[in-house]
Amino acid sequence: MHPPKNRVESILTLFFYAWLTLMVVMYVRHNLSFAIDDSYITYRYAYHFAEGWGLVFNVGEHHYGSTAMGFAVALGSMAWLCVHAAASVEVSITIHDTIPALATVSSALSLGVVGILFHSTARCLQSPWRRCFVSIIICLYVFWGHFPIRASGHETYPFIALMLLGSHLMLQVRAPRLQQPLRWQERPWCGLTPRFSSSFSASFLQPAWFSQSSSSGQIRGGEIPCLSFF
Repeated sequence: MHPPKNRVESILTLFFYAWLTLMVVMYVRHNLSFAIDDSYITYRYAYHFAEGWGLVFNVGEHHYGSTAMGFAVALGSMAWLCVHAAASVEVSITIHDTIPALATVSSALSLGVVGILFHSTARCLQSPWRRCFVSIIICLYVFWGHFPIRASGHETYPFIALMLLGSHLMLQVRAPRLQQPLRWQERPWCGLTPRFSSSFSASFLQPAWFSQSSSSGQIRGGEIPCLSFF
């Protein structure tokens, strides 16, 4: 007697998430002391921001020299919180060392989010075994492909994860306005993502639920990150 399909699907889903958690931990351990040189530009902005000097590359020189200021603000803020939380329990860590570690953890968690979204999208596959197998194969490349390893600690992965999450909320959850909190991402030109998703959905998917009013609401304010870049 075969177990019910829902039970098999639940077991395979639990297995996939446990496996994905292991991949996140292994990715952090493998890349904790590594980052490409471009990332250190953002780290320097984050360091000065956490130290109270503002978003500057050199103290006293106010120039917009990064395409990832949002990521720098996030790293600097998290590093400041981590250092002060550690100090409260008499553990000594520095902002300088914390920022690259947080960036690596951010990359790993972002790739985990990408894996979850792929697994959710794979529901179109009728077989739960096939869904689990395909999701694992895709995630193996997502975590251990040449480019994901080389760009560990870079802002690319949080950007991709937020972009895919925003599109998922609109296209699958069918809640366009839930994308509003995701408009502010670390790359300024990401504001164009809602416009593309809106046009794609209205043209090819289900125009019945994607009304003109939701489309205009989706686009409104989407270009603000782009304008802030200039």
